Amino acid sequence: AGDTITYAVSAMDRAGNESQKTTGLRITMPSSLSKVFNGEFDNDLKGWNLSLFSTEASATMKIDATSVISGLSSCAVEISKVSGTDWHIELWQWLSIHQGRKYTITFKAKASSSKVITLGVQQASSPYTGYLYKQHTLTTEVQTFTDTVLINTTDQAKLEFFLGSSTTSVW
Repeated sequence: AGDTITYAVSAMDRAGNESQKTTGLRITMPSSLSKVFNGEFDNDLKGWNLSLFSTEASATMKIDATSVISGLSSCAVEISKVSGTDWHIELWQWLSIHQGRKYTITFKAKASSSKVITLGVQQASSPYTGYLYKQHTLTTEVQTFTDTVLINTTDQAKLEFFLGSSTTSVW
């Protein structure tokens, strides 16, 4: 099932004359659309950002074609120094959200040692309303995580992974 949209369609000839409109063209859009850009990192790091919010935190990100989780490559974030606050190191991208929609976020991840990360969907500007915060424990094996959130507003948000809980590498 999905959303059905009906359009009236007409054509225009070279002289600018419009044809009679159709009674309606029905298009059914899938109920599930991928909104994440470059989710499998097949287009390098395009669309993704690594932000550090403390001088006590240090991390780098790169494309890793040797530890592929899905697609052609993976993003590897090497965390070398933490401040003790998980959101001081964030891997994120912009996400447009819409009121009354349910979002399902599925991702695959692993770490070089056991590590807790937090998946967040958060308003992109002050007051930084949190729509979803969910902790997950990564292991050295690839795991699939799925979380859902019902959004109560239309907004520009950030899909983010808070990675600053401990020093390790995350894919």
